[in-house]
Formats: sequence, C-alpha cells, structure tokens
Amino acid sequence: MATTEAEKSKEYRARKKAELALLPPEEAAAIIAEKKRKKAEYDAARYEEIGDQKRATSNAWYAANPERGKARSNARYAEKKDEILAQEAAKRRAAIEADPEYTKKEYQAALKRMAANPELYKATRRAGDKRRREADPERYQQASRDRYWADPEKSRERGVQDAHTRRARKLEAGGQFTAADIRTLMEKQKGKCLVCLKPFGKNKPHVDHYISLARGGTNDPSNLRLLCRKCNMAKHAKDPIEFGRLHGLLCW
Repeated sequence: MATTEAEKSKEYRARKKAELALLPPEEAAAIIAEKKRKKAEYDAARYEEIGDQKRATSNAWYAANPERGKARSNARYAEKKDEILAQEAAKRRAAIEADPEYTKKEYQAALKRMAANPELYKATRRAGDKRRREADPERYQQASRDRYWADPEKSRERGVQDAHTRRARKLEAGGQFTAADIRTLMEKQKGKCLVCLKPFGKNKPHVDHYISLARGGTNDPSNLRLLCRKCNMAKHAKDPIEFGRLHGLLCW
C-alpha cells in the first residue's frame, strides 16, 4: 500500500523527535529554538505574500464553524493570555505615542458603537460585571463600598434608578430614566408631592410610575411622578384616574 504524504510527514517528525531525545537537553533546546526562529521568519515572509488570501480563508472557516472557532479562540487566549495582553498594551502605547489624540478618538469611537447598539453594550457590560463579581466577590464588594462612600448622594440616586430599571426589565417594560430626569421633575413639581402638595423637605421623594409597570406602563421619564412616601404607598399599582378621584384630584 502506497504511503501518503501525510504519513510520510508524520514519520519524519517522529524520527526527528527521537533524534532530539538522544541529544543533551541544552543542545536539543537550542536546535528547537533555532527551528522556531526560522519558521517564524518564513511565516512572516510568506504572510506578506498571501496575507489577504489567508485572512479570507480563515474568515470563511470561522463563518462555517462558529462554535469550533469560538472554542479554538478561547483555548488560544487561555494558553497565551499574558502574551496577548502584553502585545495589545504595547500596540496601544505605540499608538498613543504616535498620535496624542488617540485616546480621545478611541473614546469617541466607543461612544458611536454604544449609540449604534445600546442593548448589546448594556448586555456586555452586565455580563462583565457578573463575571468579575463571581471571580472575586470580596474585591467587587469593596469596590462598591468605595464608590458609595465617595459620593453617597449620587450613589443613592443611582440605586433608585437601577432598582426601577431592573423591575422594568423583569416586566419587559421599555424606557429608562436618569438622576438628571429626577432633578428635572423636582424642579417642575417645585419640591412638592404631586398628590398631597406637601413639600418633601429633608425626606426623599418616591419615584412613582403614573401608569404602573404592572398595568403596562413604561420606565420612561414621561411616565414618572414624584410622590411622598405616604402617597406612593397608598397609590401602589392603582389606576391613576381612579386614585386621583379618591383624593379629590380632577387631573394630576
């Protein structure tokens, strides 16, 4: 039976490996290092010639085998993580030295990507937060405490916003608001509860959904009102028109 080229190549590599095993370790290591250097030089020169063709072939294979491609990429990254990160850091430093405006351009490009696909950005960010939290929970908790005590007021506002966002996401309600939206509402309502008309004073207002999330309302700023704790607890998820009539309000 005729020997195939693949079998010949396999036999040749096995023979060379056996020959290296007979040599002193230092000499064998030097030979292997020299072969790797020559191969790297050859690959670099060859890549210059067929770079586009090789990239096209590689992209076609990854498109046809997405799961295997992802597994291969993950395995390669895990094996050479430190080397890859060092290379990326070196490239970024070189780019910054060559162009002082590089970081500004990088930031603007990131903003454009976020604006083009905000949901993907948010999902990626949540996945990253979850991964870091599970990898080192103590460090994550300490970082959260540090952020809170750096600006407690802002942290409390963000906490209210995040709580409503999570609830809206759970109920598949659209919309999102920010702390700036709450401050705008405070100015419009002149610091008073929209039901009892009492000033909030030192008490924190409750963010109420005019049409509750449970009734199909959204988390959009246009559906928000600021109420005192007592009025918000009384309204809960009631119909806003019915609640207004019970409190003698024709409209609110």
